[in-house]
Amino acid sequence: MKIGPNANPNVLKVNPPESKPVEKATADKSAKANVTPLAQVSPQAQQLESLQQELSALPDVDLERVNQVRAELKQGDFNVDLNELASAILNTHQRD
Repeated sequence: MKIGPNANPNVLKVNPPESKPVEKATADKSAKANVTPLAQVSPQAQQLESLQQELSALPDVDLERVNQVRAELKQGDFNVDLNELASAILNTHQRD
């Protein structure tokens, strides 16, 4: 088996691409109306996009709730249900 530029002349042949005439782009709006989209977005994806935009508009922290808890702590009125807290801790660690 020969390795080199003369080993197999068929391997080195390159066929030039077929040349097609290039059509000039027109500014006609009716031509754009006939273009079909390459992909369509499902209604679920559209809804997800809408919900993501709404979510991104919300603040990261609920400042009203933070101020409410601060006020309750300051007044000594903040009560913690220890059973609920323990359940939440267990549920968090059981998911891992």
